[in-house]
Amino acid sequence: VYIVLTPSRIKGLSHRTGEILFGNLTLLERLESQLLKLNVSFKKISFEQLSTLKGETVFFDDIFYSENLIQKLITEKWVFSDKESGAIEGKFNSAICFDNIQSISIFFGLTHAKKNDIEQQSLMKIPLKLPESIYPEKNYHVALPNIYCQKILDWPDLLKAQSLFAREIIINSVRIWKTIFGEFLLNKLMNHPFLAKRNNRIGKNCQIHPTAILESCVIGDNVEIGPYCYLRGAIIGDDVVIQEHSSIKLSTIGKGTYILPCQIFNCLIGKEVLITTHILFHCVVGDSTFIGGGVGFADLNASRKNISVSVGKATQSSDQMFLGSMIGEHGFIGAGLLFNSGQRIPHHSTFLNYQMIQKADLKEDQIYVAQGSRVTQSPKQFLKESKKL
Repeated sequence: VYIVLTPSRIKGLSHRTGEILFGNLTLLERLESQLLKLNVSFKKISFEQLSTLKGETVFFDDIFYSENLIQKLITEKWVFSDKESGAIEGKFNSAICFDNIQSISIFFGLTHAKKNDIEQQSLMKIPLKLPESIYPEKNYHVALPNIYCQKILDWPDLLKAQSLFAREIIINSVRIWKTIFGEFLLNKLMNHPFLAKRNNRIGKNCQIHPTAILESCVIGDNVEIGPYCYLRGAIIGDDVVIQEHSSIKLSTIGKGTYILPCQIFNCLIGKEVLITTHILFHCVVGDSTFIGGGVGFADLNASRKNISVSVGKATQSSDQMFLGSMIGEHGFIGAGLLFNSGQRIPHHSTFLNYQMIQKADLKEDQIYVAQGSRVTQSPKQFLKESKKL
């Protein structure tokens, strides 16, 4: 078969799409390892050489393939029509709340040549306990399709692929239990701590506090995880430090990243990132970026409609109800800043909060009023009069 080295890039990231890391492998290396595992020989060609091929099996290094899809494409000679591209189309959300697993299958809109071969599993069902006025669904499911591919055209597609990668780690870690318990019992037992804790792959020289809970995770070498952390479906690179009370779910964390106490869900975070904010949902963060304390990235519109993203000077729907922001490489996001959903922050960007109080000649036992970055001293009589009102 042939692997086409595509020239595609995501704006804000310096690498070609095929060179983006998923765990310890780039997208291209992942595809190569999948083919080698199936004992399939391959030849890499440039995008310009693609037009010279006729009737050959071709894979692209900007597409995230499941191993089962590759196997069926090769062994069963699957051929996809234009309408059945094999991709997870349209309304794929990384976290969808439904009480009925059948509704998930319909909502995903999975289309491929043999629909009966799709393996749908709901491996997580967690009560949301949110007010119905905020979100009407009561339970949160994570479904795991077995046959899929996701073409990565822009950063929302990259986030979808990351979510699939994290789910893939979970489903591969429980395959042995499926043969023992069967699918019905597996779905019942998947959340049991006894099984979940035995599905981890942990590297060398790691310091993991006894109170930390890890379920279906891949942990690199020299990783430090502090007290009372909770990780599920997380892929953690080498030399990562995760401080106490952090929660990381369905996310990939790059090598050398340092995380202060934070809630991270469905994020792809690059190498050597410093995170000091307390919540990060549905975001892509480039290498060597700093995110300050109190920074917020909205991931849901008040209208609860699909979020739009910028493409050049135009905007288009991401087909996702939950979507944070993409922060490019070598960025600096100052403390206390808020970003609307679907933002693309270019690489080498620096954002500073002008309302941060600067140096001032402050005296003891005084009353000060902050307006923007300025501090004004107020007489104590002002405070007394305010209390009377």
